[in-house]
Amino acid sequence: MPVRPLTKARGCVKSSAPKRPSKIALAVSRKSDGIYVIGVYIDVNLKNKLDKNFVGIPKEPYAFSNNAEGFLGSPSFKNASFVIAGDTSLSIDM
Repeated sequence: MPVRPLTKARGCVKSSAPKRPSKIALAVSRKSDGIYVIGVYIDVNLKNKLDKNFVGIPKEPYAFSNNAEGFLGSPSFKNASFVIAGDTSLSIDM
């Protein structure tokens, strides 16, 4: 399982992985303890963005931390958030 460093970009944390990995691990430094939400998607066509249809529904696989789901949009921060305090492990189903 490859470990990818996180980088900050436009107020969010970004990382990349090979196309359709079976698992990926992201490392967060202990200085970064706090409450977070992670959203991930598989960039099937390698455009570096989540493609959506004309209505705005994603055309590529995506998921959020806590496997939270939204209704007509992203899940709430409350439903998708989790706490990082020291070594923390989280699994997101795709």
